[in-house]
Amino acid sequence: MATSAGFTPTWAKTYFCPNTTKNAIYVITVGAGLTGLAIALGLKKRGISYVILERQLERDRSWGVTISWSRPNLEKLLPSDILARLHECTPDPSWFLKEDKGSEEAIVLSDGHNKETLVNILLPGVFRLNIKKTKRLWSQYVNIKEGKQVSSVEMTPDDPVVVCDNGSREHGSVIIGADGSGSQIRRWLLGELAEPEILPYTMLNLTIQYSAEHAAALDRMVHPVIDVGIHPKGMYMGFFLLDKPDLRKPETWSYYILSSWPETFRVDGEKDLNRFQSLQARMDDWAEPFASGVAWAPKDLEVKEDVMKIWLPIPWNNYGGSITLAGDAAHSMTWHRGQGVNIAFADAFQFVKAIETVVRGEAPLQAAIEAYEKDVIARGVKEVAISKAQMESAHNHSNYKNSYVARHGVDPVA
Repeated sequence: MATSAGFTPTWAKTYFCPNTTKNAIYVITVGAGLTGLAIALGLKKRGISYVILERQLERDRSWGVTISWSRPNLEKLLPSDILARLHECTPDPSWFLKEDKGSEEAIVLSDGHNKETLVNILLPGVFRLNIKKTKRLWSQYVNIKEGKQVSSVEMTPDDPVVVCDNGSREHGSVIIGADGSGSQIRRWLLGELAEPEILPYTMLNLTIQYSAEHAAALDRMVHPVIDVGIHPKGMYMGFFLLDKPDLRKPETWSYYILSSWPETFRVDGEKDLNRFQSLQARMDDWAEPFASGVAWAPKDLEVKEDVMKIWLPIPWNNYGGSITLAGDAAHSMTWHRGQGVNIAFADAFQFVKAIETVVRGEAPLQAAIEAYEKDVIARGVKEVAISKAQMESAHNHSNYKNSYVARHGVDPVA
């Protein structure tokens, strides 16, 4: 990708030397989500210098993601000591460590009304990550500077600089924006073109704890990996185990609901309902575990505002290979095909490999980053479009068996 106005920074010229040492490159990763942490761990594993800049490490809610085809990428990124503790990041470590999971290693999508199976995809090695637990563990092993809200980026003849709103400045050789779907780095690169598309759907994303009796009953109903219902009324709902901190105390367990429906789907008296009440009002004639998962929830449950948004990637100026994007910052998509985190780990591994070629003197920085971006953008364009189409199918029960997931599963697009 050409640099602006013929500007070729010094670092773009000098970071290509057969005798380059591992200290010649310093990577600034913006964002300590799963993508940023995976990049940092991959760099650390290979002895490459880096730092993560993060506004705020701990947030007040958690959710989960499904790791399927990108598990090999993750395993290549994680140092062996963290890989040995991967079970600690899962909702139920005892299930992760179970040797023979048989048909449980699958993604099951069913009719939300009668629980008849619509799609059952066997995926050996599939598992879920609890994001809060994962971030808490992985962040112990990496160099993170917290309280670093990015306000701008400067390109100087010597190096790229991340400027934070507290006045601090971080100099490096390459910046990678892994700061999520609302990426500040993407906004700096593309201005208004970086703004995501807001989709006309209502979404709810909530964590729930139940009484011991109800939690244990739900545990007997729910699939250990993914339990998703596609309802004839045009609703999607996923019900998942999120955490089992004490196997002997079901009252400590957490579950996770992810639901969506078109904004055109209205119910009587909706204007007087809060977000969780809006979900409850739509739960008549749902099958288990979805029905009880909502009915048994605390009555005073608060649900934060969420919007469903996507961003279809377009090329950006990487300033001689000095700045790029990964994960949701590079391609934001809906969750309905379970691709976001899997593609993010693919990005992370490809980026680390690209930097490794520079460190080894096998490629100049600009060429390595351009090759990385070519793959990220091409793959992202396909996956964002397919995930959007799958999202529409998830709210069209009568035609769901013709959806992309029903026909092709969750494998990456070639």
